[in-house]
Amino acid sequence: MLSLIRKLFGKAPAQVQRAPASPVAPAPSAPAALELEGFARFASALELELPRPQVLSAEEVAHLDEIVRAIDERLASNPPSCEAFPSACTQILQMVANPAVGMADLARVVGQDQAMSAAVLRVANSAFYKSAGQSQTLREAIARLGASEVARLAGAVSVQALFSTKSKSMSRPLAEQLEELHRHAINTALGAAWLALRKKGARSDRAYLGGLLHDVGKAVVLRAAGELALENSPRVRFADPFFLRAVEILHGRVGGEMAERWSLPAMVQQLCQHHHDGAIAAGPDALELHIVRLVSSLRELRRDPVLFRGAADAIAESAAFLHVDPGELRLLDAEIARLGETASSLLAA
Repeated sequence: MLSLIRKLFGKAPAQVQRAPASPVAPAPSAPAALELEGFARFASALELELPRPQVLSAEEVAHLDEIVRAIDERLASNPPSCEAFPSACTQILQMVANPAVGMADLARVVGQDQAMSAAVLRVANSAFYKSAGQSQTLREAIARLGASEVARLAGAVSVQALFSTKSKSMSRPLAEQLEELHRHAINTALGAAWLALRKKGARSDRAYLGGLLHDVGKAVVLRAAGELALENSPRVRFADPFFLRAVEILHGRVGGEMAERWSLPAMVQQLCQHHHDGAIAAGPDALELHIVRLVSSLRELRRDPVLFRGAADAIAESAAFLHVDPGELRLLDAEIARLGETASSLLAA
């Protein structure tokens, strides 16, 4: 664990000795000294000046390691249940990926989840589809919307459950973090769908779904960390400036593990685990993965360039893969800001 933290935030002096930590998969993979050469032309287009990279002291590295260990131990001893992700949503996402599945089968599964059924009927009978008449049954509503739109709704319902702040015992700091995470998921989904429509071979439905679900690991890690903080753990406190850094270190690996346990589509599993990788491997999902990473990284860099220091390199890499030039990135940045208003209305609904 210490080696990963040093890679992220700078090398600690050699005299500090600690016992080996339990292995944690790399996430995110930002270098200690930010390589800005590839990002420089984008920084100018975005009118964004990045702060100088921070190098942690030996004591700070050790302290961050303690927080990561404490959260990791809680996740190991009290892992999230499979029920944490709506089972009907999982089935729907798997079914939509199979072109042989019929509308009757899809309607049967949607009907098993009250929130999902309500969302499908509400959208099918919304003003956008009003000219087609009133949908009286789920099957009619699904036929009107199409399988891809149903998948998008399944993703939206699932993140509402994951990022829910309705628990009476939830602390205000944790609720605020989950609300921001929910906002980020919707913003990323909308921005990724917009960008996918501009890129040959990309599917906007997959990009939207990936944007919604790419940070499910962060929701899981935040809840575990929040439980420790509520228990007045001496190792984990909301006010600790390293609290969110620990969440960033753990969430990629945890997200991949949970996406697999929840049987999410393979594309979503890859996205959850690898969207912070330094280099994304070539494959059938690479296009949507780069799209989601670019949009997510751009929003994160705008929000907190210190915490999300690796976002600059991710933007440069994914922009090169997608052939996004500084002008198009500036356009994407403006579109994300505009779509943020839509995201706010969705969260308020």
